[in-house]
Amino acid sequence: MVSSHALLETTAVFVLLIIPWHASASLFNFTDAAVNWRDGGGRTPSNQATNNVQLLLSNQNRTDQLGSILQNSISQNQSYAVAEAVRFALLPYEGYNAADPANAPAYNMLAANIGAATAKAMYNIALMSYGVAALAPSLAGGPIMRGGPDSPVAVQPNASDIFYAVAVGVVQSVGSSCDAHWVCHGMDCNTPQMVLDKRVNSCCSIVSPLMRALDRQLTILGDTNLLADALSPSVTAQDLFNLGFLERCIWARNTYFAEADVPSSCNANRSANYMGKVVQMDVNSQTPGAPAVASAADCCAACIADIQCNVWVFCGSTYGCAGCDYKSINYNAALGDDPSMRFGPYSPGCSLPTDTTGSNFPSGTCTLKYATFTDVPPAYNNPAASAFVSGYLKQHLPRCS
Repeated sequence: MVSSHALLETTAVFVLLIIPWHASASLFNFTDAAVNWRDGGGRTPSNQATNNVQLLLSNQNRTDQLGSILQNSISQNQSYAVAEAVRFALLPYEGYNAADPANAPAYNMLAANIGAATAKAMYNIALMSYGVAALAPSLAGGPIMRGGPDSPVAVQPNASDIFYAVAVGVVQSVGSSCDAHWVCHGMDCNTPQMVLDKRVNSCCSIVSPLMRALDRQLTILGDTNLLADALSPSVTAQDLFNLGFLERCIWARNTYFAEADVPSSCNANRSANYMGKVVQMDVNSQTPGAPAVASAADCCAACIADIQCNVWVFCGSTYGCAGCDYKSINYNAALGDDPSMRFGPYSPGCSLPTDTTGSNFPSGTCTLKYATFTDVPPAYNNPAASAFVSGYLKQHLPRCS
């Protein structure tokens, strides 16, 4: 829980944005951003900050309800309050390090849940704009994050308005918790593009869980254009820097979240796809909302939790991993849910092949297997296998009686 004292102690380095909201909202422009997140600065949290953060945290595991709160707040001219709540929920105190192994699991889940709820709110708003009734729960009587009303604000907010309110909070949490840890050295920051590259390489690990969960949830809901529209430079030409940063963080392959910190007992091989009988085709596809597995370490943990599993395979490549037979393993409602045979209902499954590419396993796929072996499981011998991270568990090997 975040206390008032903890929030008020954050004024040293935080930069809280009060942004003008229009029919197509914006973050802040590159010139202001360059000054603020390099030089620091701060603003005292609003009087409602503690209550807003508590409201968000108390609903963090309820995608529909949190999405309804976000949507309702934007509809009531409270985009400032949403941005502030997201910021302080992600960054509860000065000096908080989301990448610290002690903080990472809880942070990753919170960020992913906020992303999933943002997607749900964007999708609901889009349905309403198409003249279709909003998905349950309805907005009537729902809680609202409160702050100073924005002026002006769209009377009928669109999906981009919801995305930007959350994005401001996300960018601000990065500005306070990560930007202080990287420095421009002479020639490596001569242009905005070079500065963006530096920030992406240093700070995408903070943003990736939320952005990937947002992208994944929208894909599951069947509206993949919403996020692309929200990130489109044509929507907010004022802030290519921050929108570019967020977009890059969806696609950037992040070593920390994909491959690093795998316990030695997982016996990880960063360029192998071990063979075995499939126990579960994909862990994430069996549960709605934010993905339970976001890294190779998470995939190994899922294998440890399943006594039938002694081989785990994780696709950490941003662009997916080749070698999928989408016709036989993608979810098929007519065939029912069989985790050992195909993806579950909460994943788009493998991509469809094109004229130039084959069918790929989606990034984040965690497959659990069982194999009989003595030292190391046999691995597939083809170039596509190098995109996977794979490992095995000695504690789940069968023992002779």
